[in-house]
Amino acid sequence: MIKVDFSKIQLKDINGETVKIDFRKELGTQLYMQGQSMEESMLGQRIYAAQKDAPMELTVEEASIVSKWVGGWPYVSRTAIRAAINES
Repeated sequence: MIKVDFSKIQLKDINGETVKIDFRKELGTQLYMQGQSMEESMLGQRIYAAQKDAPMELTVEEASIVSKWVGGWPYVSRTAIRAAINES
């Protein structure tokens, strides 16, 4: 299992400062509404409802879905989310 806290994704802002961004609502909503399968939509619901400051467990397949899903996101966000997944 891979543990990721989507409420504390760390990235560097334009000034080079490390900040924590909560991606639960944005990522969860997009996966739920635009998911191409029931699995993606259900994963979106889980991410959206995940507790703040509490890592959620993802299977390797679910982590792969998230990593693939954020492929079209802006570079900074995409890289930060993928790094959080890979650090687990």
